[in-house]
Amino acid sequence: MKPSTFKFAAVALTSLLSAGVFSAPRSADACSPPQEGIFASGGVEFAQTIPTNGAWAFRAYVQGDDLDNLSIEVRDENDALVAGSVSNVVINEYSYEYFSAASENLVVWTPAEALLPEHTYSVSVSAPHPYAEDHLFLDEQTTFETAASPQANLEVATVEGSPSIQITENQGNFECCETSTFCDSCGNCTQCWATSYVYQPTIDIEVNLPTTDTDLQTYHRVEASSGTYNLYWNNRNTEALNFLFEDGAPGPYCVTVQTFALATQELLDETETCFEQSELPSYTERELEGVTRPEQCEDAPDVIEEPDTTTQPDTGETPDTTDGPDTGGPDAGPQPPQIGADTDTGCGCSSTPNAPTSLFGILLFFAALGASRRSIFSGRN
Repeated sequence: MKPSTFKFAAVALTSLLSAGVFSAPRSADACSPPQEGIFASGGVEFAQTIPTNGAWAFRAYVQGDDLDNLSIEVRDENDALVAGSVSNVVINEYSYEYFSAASENLVVWTPAEALLPEHTYSVSVSAPHPYAEDHLFLDEQTTFETAASPQANLEVATVEGSPSIQITENQGNFECCETSTFCDSCGNCTQCWATSYVYQPTIDIEVNLPTTDTDLQTYHRVEASSGTYNLYWNNRNTEALNFLFEDGAPGPYCVTVQTFALATQELLDETETCFEQSELPSYTERELEGVTRPEQCEDAPDVIEEPDTTTQPDTGETPDTTDGPDTGGPDAGPQPPQIGADTDTGCGCSSTPNAPTSLFGILLFFAALGASRRSIFSGRN
């Protein structure tokens, strides 16, 4: 970039920052790129008193940036800087064909030594703008209070009742074509359609999350042996979850409920529930009707097919079963990770109503489901 161009861009960014344009993530119009930067999802306030051996945390959404650029400064009542380390749990990662990668994170500040009892600490959270380092993109302040003593025992998540397994029917085995007669607003002209039903083993499980006055000092991971998972922090519900496995997967089919200490990321408790293939209920397969190759694809070349187990949202049904209990079927597949309110950001690619789902739309959906999600712990001082 020429120096004059860079200066112009910097001035433009400065004006936008002054106007508060970059204060929070927002939905993109049509196929405009999402705002890049580090966002404090839901703010940085910590709603509970922190034990003297506890930690402070907040949610961060990162779009086209790096958490290494995040700065957290904690000071005591005498304005003395408190030594500590920052770690982050990557809760979900998103990759897009047209835009920079994004991630959801639980950012944790852990003091190097025990906190003072019944003390007030101030916190400053900041990050530079990704395109104008002399301006702050994120600039948040808050305080937190400490309890009179350390916390000896932390409550863990538990399984409610008896989990069950069933078969869920979904549309799958997608085929695709490339055509210039039907494109979404992002310029993607690939159209896909299902060719058959797939029948996926599904574990239904309910998880009770802690509701104590120190429940923010733990987070919880519910993971299926297929690799999909949900992660919870600052959530006090009983979660009814459905985990789908690949059509024809041999088993065993397992779901593990884990509780971790916020301050150390130490595993506190783990409960595993498994089913063997022999425990699957019987079911009757049926032909897919009402879905055909689109007219605009009749003379268009085929492109790479979607995997056989690819499914679309809101198509799940429970097939007729015999020789098995009445298990009831979920309406959709694995739930996305939940750690609080959703962050509304990203591309809003539009397409013609009632038209076949585009390949880009399917990819975005599975990015949201986190089909390839993984949890990463990284630490830095």
